[in-house]
Amino acid sequence: MRVRISELCSRLDGSFYENMEIENTTGLCPSQQRIAQIARAKLREQVEQESGPAGGPGEKDQEKRMGMKKNSRVILIAVVLCLFSATALAASGGWEFFKPIFGSSVQNVQDDVWSPLLADADQTYKMTVESMLSDGYKTNIVVSLENLTGQALNLQAIEVSRLFIPEAEDDAGSFDAYSCEELPEFAGKAKKYYYLTVSSLRDCTDAPLTISLAETVAPLKVKVKINGSLAAKEIKIDAKPEQEQNYCPETVQLSPLGVLVTGREKQATGGLPTVPVDLLMKDGSSEELLSEMSFDDGEETVTGGGGAVIVDEGQEPPLVIQTMGERNPDGKVVTTGYFSRILNLNEVRAIRVDGTEYRLD
Repeated sequence: MRVRISELCSRLDGSFYENMEIENTTGLCPSQQRIAQIARAKLREQVEQESGPAGGPGEKDQEKRMGMKKNSRVILIAVVLCLFSATALAASGGWEFFKPIFGSSVQNVQDDVWSPLLADADQTYKMTVESMLSDGYKTNIVVSLENLTGQALNLQAIEVSRLFIPEAEDDAGSFDAYSCEELPEFAGKAKKYYYLTVSSLRDCTDAPLTISLAETVAPLKVKVKINGSLAAKEIKIDAKPEQEQNYCPETVQLSPLGVLVTGREKQATGGLPTVPVDLLMKDGSSEELLSEMSFDDGEETVTGGGGAVIVDEGQEPPLVIQTMGERNPDGKVVTTGYFSRILNLNEVRAIRVDGTEYRLD
């Protein structure tokens, strides 16, 4: 498909465009009417910015107006290119949806992203589960919501965190943590995309999950199984009988999304116990995952705990930005740390647990 600018902009003054051929390599075919509609809207915005409020264009000199015309040509070309790229990104689904969250590191698992494309709809709204990325413990989901009438999707009256309700449909009960945020990078007038995370301290692979839209919007529900497709490494920790310890780690699971440590304690006291856990990379670098202070909660006995790391804008966050854990009545303790970026396990040489190294290969 080749798009000629002059064919799209017959209603525009010729000074606002140059005749160029833009080759669409996305495999998609948006209508010329749709491209022209967006282009004209962008040009109107540019004219208003350059000329000021209506009724006052005479204040601009000729040089400024010529600059505006050149800028408008650039904007028009950019509109066509951006329409192709943004439409392709949203339509192809998959790993691209997670790039605003994890950056370029999402390419480490692009083949593990599942696109179920399951939907429910009524006469006004359509809700679709677009993509999923999970290791069984943390599940990242992209859900879209579309106004089928073509009107603007106006949801300001409801908080984003309350727009969707995820529910586990097994005997284990609800998830331990849930969050939701909008993905404005893919938003259109009548369709928006949302990034949901559901986290659990148990393996939820293949567990049924129901995502419901808030009833104040529409009674829509989508059922989907959690596809824990991400490979994880499990390390069994050597016991240290010579040490009389109240807490002993037993296993460490490392996935591209996080680390999970299970252990046992003789007597529950104070904050959730854990031991230092560090990554040792093949390039010689290292990174702390958990420390003995990760779940320290003073002297009071707690059954659960966790926290999040907040960094200044522009500052590179640490690998672990959120922790969560719980103490069970049988003495089992589970602690976990979730990553800010997706880890390439092939770049990890070993994991150090309480001073002892365990190779991953």
